[in-house]
Amino acid sequence: MLSVPGLDDSTRAGTINLISNRHFAEEDKMNYKLILSLVLVGLVALFIVQNATVVDIRFMFWTISMSRALMIFFLLAIGVLIGWLLHSQFIHRKKVNN
Repeated sequence: MLSVPGLDDSTRAGTINLISNRHFAEEDKMNYKLILSLVLVGLVALFIVQNATVVDIRFMFWTISMSRALMIFFLLAIGVLIGWLLHSQFIHRKKVNN
C-alpha cells in the first residue's frame, strides 16, 4: 500500500470513499444522458413516421417532391448553418475591432 505522509488510515479511507462517490455520480450522469438520448431518438422516429407524406415544393420554376420530415430537416440544417456562419462573422468582427 502507498504511504502518504500526514495521512492516517481514516483520512485515506475517506479519500477513497470520495473518489468512489464521484465515480458513481459520473455513472449516474451517463445513465441520464443515455435515457435522454433514447427518448430524443424515439421522438425523432415518431416525428418521421407521422410526417412521411410527400409534399411538392415549388420555387420559381422548380418543383421538388420530398417527404415533409426530410424537408423540415433540410430547413433546420440550413438555419443552423446560417446561424453558425453569422455567429462566426460576429465573433471575427468583434476580435478585429478590439
